[in-house]
Amino acid sequence: MTSSSFDHRPDERLGKFLRAVLSGGDDAAFVQKVLARVAGEGITAPTAVQPWEVLGRWARPGLAAAAVGLVAAVIVWLSGTQAQPESAVALGDPLTSLVEAEVPALLVSTSEPPELDQVLASGLGTE
Repeated sequence: MTSSSFDHRPDERLGKFLRAVLSGGDDAAFVQKVLARVAGEGITAPTAVQPWEVLGRWARPGLAAAAVGLVAAVIVWLSGTQAQPESAVALGDPLTSLVEAEVPALLVSTSEPPELDQVLASGLGTE
């Protein structure tokens, strides 16, 4: 375990300095001094913002984003409704499409799965 130089106890010198600077004895004068400094810097006090004001500021960007999303969705939807090419495999009749693709009858004529040797032989063309 490594030792740390951090000391959790209060620093006496720093505490005395802060008390001397921050406690002028006259709290009202201190507040006036701070307010005058804030006014001189042009800083205004925060005001309460109503939730509808915040939502109003977000309305235009939100509507623009929704419009862009809608246009993108319509484009994707319309691109998916185009006619499929005739070379696509029909999902309703997988065996017919396999036979039409010149797959050896040995692989599609039985209900049992083919042996590995049969698959390799048909792939290499040495039945």
